[in-house]
Amino acid sequence: MGRESEILAGLLAVQMRLVPGPQFVRVAALADADPSKTLTKRLVDEGTIGAAEMSSIRTLANAHVRLHEGDEARALATAPIDPRILDSLDPHSLSPLLRETLRALRPAERFGTTVLSKFSAGLSLLASVKTEPEQAKAATSDSTPPPAPRVEPVADALAAAQVAQDERRAERALKLFAECLDEAMAQHDFRARALTRGVAEPHVSALSSDRADTLKISRHETTLFEQCQRTLDELLRRRPSDPVILRSAVEFFRLAGDHWEIEGDAARAAVLLERAKHLEEGHVESRHREAVLNVRTRAFPCRCVLEGRRVQADSLVLRGFNLVTGAPARSPHAGLHRTEPPSGHWYRLRAHAPECQPQALPGAHVWLFRYDLHGDFCSVVTPADVPARADAPLPPVVVSALFGEHSPHAPSGPGVCLGTTPVENLSLPPGSWMLVVWKPERVPLRVPVRTGPSGTVDVDLTLSLPAEIPPRFATVPEGRFLYQGDLRNPHSEPLQSVWTQDFLVDRIPVTAREYCEFLNDLTRTEMDFVAKRHGPRAEESGLPYWPGPPFQVPTAEMLSRAAPEVRALCRPMPGCARDWQEGWPVVAVSWRDALAYAAYRSAKTGWLFSIPHEIEWEKAARGVDGRVYPWGNVHLRGACNTISAKAEGASPGPAGEFPADESPYGVLGMGGNTRDWCLNEPGSEFTGERVMRGGPGGSDGLRCHASYRSCAGEDHVSPNGGIRLMCLTRIAARPRLGPPESEIRHGGV
Repeated sequence: MGRESEILAGLLAVQMRLVPGPQFVRVAALADADPSKTLTKRLVDEGTIGAAEMSSIRTLANAHVRLHEGDEARALATAPIDPRILDSLDPHSLSPLLRETLRALRPAERFGTTVLSKFSAGLSLLASVKTEPEQAKAATSDSTPPPAPRVEPVADALAAAQVAQDERRAERALKLFAECLDEAMAQHDFRARALTRGVAEPHVSALSSDRADTLKISRHETTLFEQCQRTLDELLRRRPSDPVILRSAVEFFRLAGDHWEIEGDAARAAVLLERAKHLEEGHVESRHREAVLNVRTRAFPCRCVLEGRRVQADSLVLRGFNLVTGAPARSPHAGLHRTEPPSGHWYRLRAHAPECQPQALPGAHVWLFRYDLHGDFCSVVTPADVPARADAPLPPVVVSALFGEHSPHAPSGPGVCLGTTPVENLSLPPGSWMLVVWKPERVPLRVPVRTGPSGTVDVDLTLSLPAEIPPRFATVPEGRFLYQGDLRNPHSEPLQSVWTQDFLVDRIPVTAREYCEFLNDLTRTEMDFVAKRHGPRAEESGLPYWPGPPFQVPTAEMLSRAAPEVRALCRPMPGCARDWQEGWPVVAVSWRDALAYAAYRSAKTGWLFSIPHEIEWEKAARGVDGRVYPWGNVHLRGACNTISAKAEGASPGPAGEFPADESPYGVLGMGGNTRDWCLNEPGSEFTGERVMRGGPGGSDGLRCHASYRSCAGEDHVSPNGGIRLMCLTRIAARPRLGPPESEIRHGGV
């Protein structure tokens, strides 16, 4: 290629926005100074443009030169270059040789301007010209000028180029919006790394600036969304049947709908997801729009949970923390924990060992429901777009067992019966679903499931006998869930996909009545001062709130009939407008008290009780779809027990007082009421402190998020700190982490 052809190729690259104008000017000046390396080769070597794209552009430039019988000057003078491209080049920065060459261009003779002006919004010329670069080179180096080709092949090439660039324009719009959402997630990462003992307390003062940053990011997302939507709408009008453009549009509208669904804008999310559904139903192949769901059931044939087995204390570890003592496994500080069991100590517990393996148990009935995210609650509805595989009604006794009498989250409609397990190769569109699984003589399950636009979701469920589950405990099946990644929580960690084993969690926190029984039982084996040390107490003075021993919950009825000297020992909760009630969650106890109570319950019943790791706590609270609150994505005044929900002021409340505060697994009170002590430290550098989860009754707003984290010292007590038990029926199942948040966001609900 001669100099004029090189400039023509470079200008075409600028016009198609493959090369920035200033970059073209700078590289052209270098080419003038050193003619040994041409303009187009320099652009490729610097990485400004790919070799394949430049090869296609050279081919088109050579074809244009051949149209003018090899006269490069004439070809450049009549080149289809938009005048705005020339106007955008700063004449003062041009080299004299380039300025003289460009001056020869005559805008009036640019016959192709009206044809190729659309290229200014394009992205590439790949696949636009069928001639190979080697053939073009041979044609230009031949001593005999080749005959001018007909105009029709060039017109076909230009049409193909227009299609190719429209497709790349659609893909670019999708990529830009996806990258914007990833950037928004990254903005929260630095706050997560700054987790200190005060994520709950000292950092509250910084929330105003955090909100400002969040709003700024949100405005950027909205602006880019509108620009990308306009681009895709234009491309869909021009090429309504192009598969590449359709695929990009479907993914874009689904991604945007998922984003605003997480943000809590249910109406906007519904419109976008409906449009994605309409596009994919009409044009996109099913493999691009549906996931495949497989549901299998199993059971343990052994009787370890029914009869118990000997278990070594060292094996009772969950995510690096001992379930009995809470000590980090193999930690240099493990000796600081006074309750560290001696090496080689054994327990007899009702739990399976790692070598126990479940066996397939087919024949369980499965009904499918969908979470409707359009309203204030994530209501459970019967899907209309999934065909039934069998005709079996959902027994009312199963609904009562899973949802209770007054649950606002009970399913609406009969559900879609999928037959009996194993359920194989069920195609489901992206969404958040709930399975009701029941086999006679086994405990029924409610199982949240999340599906993306493609892939396979395998749900393996362990069915238990009633005697294999402690009373009042809910089953959380194994599998992955979306952990953290709460865009409305400025302190949220990055989004992760985390795997959990099967575990059980108490539907309600430990009550004052149950904790009082523990204290009184403790006095039978320990000195009175030891039992008093575990009682609810004031943090500042350490004075007990309850009289004893024998210990009593100072309810209004108890105070009315107690002797004056006993009433003198009773103290109300600070800031609480009501007397204690036996059905309240026990509060004003420390992390060490929580572990002592769990050990007491384990010794009394044989179950492996402990307090949950915060990962297990969060899954039990929000299910698998990354919702903001246990009940959905909208903060509702009065949905949970917070300071704004009670006219008389903050106070704990009995389980069931706020039935809307129910997680997808049927666990109550995880959005408000009390904070639950968790097993783990907030980080390895925070020795002596433990995580607390849940919204305390004396607060509101951000602290009710299921992703909200706080922490305190192991001996810290507060009017909001309570206990919720977890139970494991299998030991030493290894946890697994999943893909980064970018993969989740691009392929999920």
